[in-house]
Amino acid sequence: MSTTVSSGTQSLSKINEVMRSGDQSDAKRGYEELLEKDGVPLFISMKCHFMLGGVCKDVMQAKHHLLYAKKHCENLLAQCLEEDREQVLHSQGIVLESLEELKPEERQFRMEMGEFVNSSDEEEDDTD
Repeated sequence: MSTTVSSGTQSLSKINEVMRSGDQSDAKRGYEELLEKDGVPLFISMKCHFMLGGVCKDVMQAKHHLLYAKKHCENLLAQCLEEDREQVLHSQGIVLESLEELKPEERQFRMEMGEFVNSSDEEEDDTD
């Protein structure tokens, strides 16, 4: 395991401990700071975006982070070793499920903002 992956995993573990203690604002800040570091491995970045999607109070920010996590999963699948494939597929399934669960909140948010909501609006991928 490379030093970057190892330090990223250790940092992520510490932030997850903060999250489990119930301090979402410190955890959110920790995930954001980890993403700002140079050389963060794609898997760690995916995990950070996924967790940020869960702690964001704003539905559109949550969707933004989940879409990044989804894109990272797709990139990981394209380059992962066979023995890592199952873990990436599992993570991808959780991310996709989270995006699906977010749709009613997003639809409600858009209606409150006066936006017309149709099925094609929900499929937008604003990570490009």
